[in-house]
Amino acid sequence: MRRVYIYATTGYFIFLVVAIASLFVVSIFALSFNPFTHIPTSLGAKLIYSLEQLSDKTRLMIIGIFLGCMFTFLGIGAYLLELFSKNLNLLTHNMNNIIQDESQLKYSLKESPYHDLNLVIQSFNAMTFTLNNSLNQLKHELDFKNTALSN
Repeated sequence: MRRVYIYATTGYFIFLVVAIASLFVVSIFALSFNPFTHIPTSLGAKLIYSLEQLSDKTRLMIIGIFLGCMFTFLGIGAYLLELFSKNLNLLTHNMNNIIQDESQLKYSLKESPYHDLNLVIQSFNAMTFTLNNSLNQLKHELDFKNTALSN
């Protein structure tokens, strides 16, 4: 029986040595594969970092495009405002001159390259012509009646 006990103890001891050796081998393999185990996490971190940079660049591009369009439209609007208001300011200035001084009824405006504004300018010129004719006719009648009364 003693032999059985020695065989069993020896078998148990060999089993423990093999188990410890296999754990040691597994740990060595685990250590040797350790650099490869962090690859998925580092790739994930790099991917997330790249996506964050891409989203930041996209935001900046959208803001840049929006601001570029806004300033372009503001510039076009200011140009068109200046273009149209210059002719309208000239028309307003001449109307004020006619109101303040009667001798300006002979004045006429030059036509502009814009059809709608030309209609206003033509109406203005026709109005000044008609007012000038009416004023001359009234002056002529006033002079005629003054001479008729003086005789």
